[in-house]
Amino acid sequence: MGPLFVAHANPFAYGDWRYIRSAEEAEEAEEAAETVAARGFLYGLFGHVHRHRRYDCAAATIFTLGSLGQPRDDRARTPKWAMIEIRGDIVTIESRDIDFDPEDQMHAIRATTLSAATQERLCGYFA
Repeated sequence: MGPLFVAHANPFAYGDWRYIRSAEEAEEAEEAAETVAARGFLYGLFGHVHRHRRYDCAAATIFTLGSLGQPRDDRARTPKWAMIEIRGDIVTIESRDIDFDPEDQMHAIRATTLSAATQERLCGYFA
């Protein structure tokens, strides 16, 4: 939409699930920015990593989003949603927390028919 390219994991190729998730992997953010810019966009917005980040690269700005169901951000394990605003060529993305009780969430996960290993993996995101 306008200056914003959105995809689940990254702007690379179909079936490419590489993560854009840390400053140490900034070269992937740079590669993503170059790919986004080559497609004619100023910004790229991606999920997949479940962490809210912004990478200001030379070619484009790359955003990654937090998660409602599996928050994986070590900075804050609170489920998040994002408010995205597009005004002309400017995109802002504000992460917003969801008020929740992690104990209730883990109890609900453990009440499912998922395998014990899956339940523990999912509950680990809220611990």
